[in-house]
Amino acid sequence: MAFEENLDVFFNTKDFAIEVEISPERTSPQNQRTKITGIFEDPYAAAQLGSYLIVATNPVFMTKWSPPVEALRHNHFLFITDEDGNQKTYRVEGQPKHDGTGIARILLVDELTQDEPSEDAVTLPQQKDYY
Repeated sequence: MAFEENLDVFFNTKDFAIEVEISPERTSPQNQRTKITGIFEDPYAAAQLGSYLIVATNPVFMTKWSPPVEALRHNHFLFITDEDGNQKTYRVEGQPKHDGTGIARILLVDELTQDEPSEDAVTLPQQKDYY
């Protein structure tokens, strides 16, 4: 008999997990979206290249492997609503990755970075070389 882990303990919304909505269409109404629970991570990196600051993020959503997650495809959408009611949209990059333990890793792309420049974008002043 195989041991089966209860993953609900790890994806509890009273701790670190959040509930998000997924859909194949960006413009689908909320009542046609599927809700899943998981942990959202958005690692951030910044590097200076000459007079420019390059900022990169690598958003990921970790959740239990399930039929709705298995049905996600490249260019489907994941919607996160914060406690103030503001919604952020991410596009699914590729297919969810199953890690063999019942957990899926969903790679995301921030839709803002694809459509328009961020208001937070910064161009650093030109630095002079003094040698």
